[in-house]
Amino acid sequence: MRAESPDLVLAKRLLDELKLRGFEFRRAAPGVDGPLVGNRSNGGPVDLIQIDGSVAIVSLGGNGHHR
Repeated sequence: MRAESPDLVLAKRLLDELKLRGFEFRRAAPGVDGPLVGNRSNGGPVDLIQIDGSVAIVSLGGNGHHR
């Protein structure tokens, strides 16, 4: 049995926490290493997060730029 890298363990914890906060994730590209895109909507603006390797891009819909 091979031990998981610290980065992988941290990434799994991040995904678990985001899922608990209402995000739903899907693969943005084929393959087990494809980027993940998550979204969360609670009737208002949609929050988006993209995780691609070592980069996470976050767009929070409730940032004051909506009407």
